[in-house]
Amino acid sequence: MEKRPHGFGLPLLAIFTLALLVRVLHLAAIRDAVLFQVRIGDGAFYDAWARAIAAGDWVGRDVFWYAPLYPYFLGIVYKLSGHDTLVVRVVQALAGSMTCVLLADAGRRLFSRTAGIVAGVLMALYAPAIFYDGLIHKPVLVALFLALVLWLLARRIDDPGGVAAWTGLGAATGGLVLARENTMLFVPLLLLWLLAQRFPGGRLPPRRSLALGAALIAGAALVLAPVATRNRIVGGEFHLTAANFGDNFYKGNNPRSSGSYVPLVAGRGNPEFERQDATRLAEQATGRSLTPSEVSRYWTRQALDFMVSRPGDWLRLTGRKTLLVWNATEIGDAEDLYTYAGWSPVLWAAGLLLHMGTLAPLALLGVWVTWRDRRRLWPLPVMLLAYTASVVAFYVFGRYRYPMVPFLVLFAAAGLAGAARFFRTAGPRARVGALAAVAAMLVFCNWPVDARDETRMTTHWNLAVVLQEQGRFDEAIAEFREGLRLAPGNPRLHEGLGDLLRARGRLAEATVHYRESLSIDPGRPMVRTNLALTLRALGQEDEAIAQYRAALAVDPDFVLAHFNLANLLRSRGSVDEALAHYERAHRVAPGVPQSNYDLGLATALATHPDPARRDVARAIALAERAVAITERWDPGALDVLAELYAGAGRTDEAIATAREGLERARDLEDPRATRIREHLERLERQAGGRSR
Repeated sequence: MEKRPHGFGLPLLAIFTLALLVRVLHLAAIRDAVLFQVRIGDGAFYDAWARAIAAGDWVGRDVFWYAPLYPYFLGIVYKLSGHDTLVVRVVQALAGSMTCVLLADAGRRLFSRTAGIVAGVLMALYAPAIFYDGLIHKPVLVALFLALVLWLLARRIDDPGGVAAWTGLGAATGGLVLARENTMLFVPLLLLWLLAQRFPGGRLPPRRSLALGAALIAGAALVLAPVATRNRIVGGEFHLTAANFGDNFYKGNNPRSSGSYVPLVAGRGNPEFERQDATRLAEQATGRSLTPSEVSRYWTRQALDFMVSRPGDWLRLTGRKTLLVWNATEIGDAEDLYTYAGWSPVLWAAGLLLHMGTLAPLALLGVWVTWRDRRRLWPLPVMLLAYTASVVAFYVFGRYRYPMVPFLVLFAAAGLAGAARFFRTAGPRARVGALAAVAAMLVFCNWPVDARDETRMTTHWNLAVVLQEQGRFDEAIAEFREGLRLAPGNPRLHEGLGDLLRARGRLAEATVHYRESLSIDPGRPMVRTNLALTLRALGQEDEAIAQYRAALAVDPDFVLAHFNLANLLRSRGSVDEALAHYERAHRVAPGVPQSNYDLGLATALATHPDPARRDVARAIALAERAVAITERWDPGALDVLAELYAGAGRTDEAIATAREGLERARDLEDPRATRIREHLERLERQAGGRSR
């Protein structure tokens, strides 16, 4: 085994230069891409969090729900350089290049000089590494800290070192945990290795092992304790990093799980909704307010109930997750590698050869080649398999499995560097066994799964939503259509495109996509409600009523369908039935501050054709609440309230309210200003000129 502690500086510099050049070329290629210009999904969430930190909110106001290292890193970069994501990506390119250097030197120390060079080159050119280093996301820090842990571990493989060395290893592991929570399992594994490892001089005396183990724990605590203390002080609970264990565990282990991410509420998979939905649903189920720890425990129990009550389904799901975690397909969440590769020739070319489908078989070859050295190297495969199991226990994203890559790169480098010698000196049985194992792994990792187009579709969906929010409607429509080209059977895409087309006034086209969405998945009350709104706008009121009723057949408590159906029925003179639906909406969501529900019910009560059933006092109370809810900014609410005041003979209040509504409408350039002005003029005429 070749060991040269000196004379490796030039190869490391060359590896750093190669990695940085590749990443800079990738950034140059994607700089004009729309995905470079906008933030979507987790990237948007981390960007907003980092900007708040850069603006001075360093502590926050609640227990962390997500690992905090990356947003604080991002916030510091913003603080120093301004809100420039190009600067962030360049800094991340430097960090990613340093990851390659650390792995190269670790490979040299663990295996050989050649293996070290190969490890650095593999990481420099590995397509997902290039992709993740260019995202506004945390995988770049995960890889950097893990490479640091492996580099420090490689230095201890043959020499246990002293307290300072193990304190540093613990601190590096603590930093890794702050970026990727489930790497916490590395701490007990490193302790086990320290106690069990036979170094060149033999096993360590128990007293020394305990001292070094205490240093490891102290180093990790040094990094993690401030975050845990902050969580305790700010949020009232002790969490080493974040509080979302149970939420994530359930998402990967429930009857709707697919092996990858499935949100608790369809269409609300962004971080801005995840915590809200996890808390709201848990509190609704338990009937009381819950702390973050209680929310996590609730979802953990739900996941365990599924695993115990349906073991067959859970085992099949686990099998699929095992396939996905080793598969060549890189499953994205908000942004995917394959869409970026359409802009980046560097990423496209790297993705042809270096992906999980080739790296994992090469790593298995490396395990085979280094098998004779297994007593020395055993911590690496044990840490790799333990981490892989932790991913399978939850759900699979490309970035979740990314911490497997540094381990695989090291063994793949050892395999490539030592293959010639192995096949020259090994016996026939060993050679055949190695080839058979690598071939089987190659087939397993490249087995086709229906994930690539789905992950690309998700990117187009997220991009379309952001473009729509920015008013870039034609681009958003194009992104929806591209998503449908990739996944024509996706009901959510048809719904999203239908919503956008309806908002743009293209009603006939919108109905086509709503109907297509319902033909794929009939049990979508929101789609039926939006289709009904569109049909009403097209004058097809009877079918609109039928769609509202169909939505309520699926979900009898769907408040929006009750409200819109009530509005339509009231306009057609069916006031009693309209009142029933307004009342149902209020009973279902009495605490929901929906001013429109109040105004609809108020209008129905005040204009009932049967004078005996008019309830003007209650109508006014509802309208006043609607105005209070909207903080008096909604001109429509003020206009309705003015009309009700007038009907009750409270003319002065009616005129004052109408004037305020007109002023608000003018400030907001609201098209209702003309109608409100007409109402105000009529009220003033009725008042006989007493008010101007």
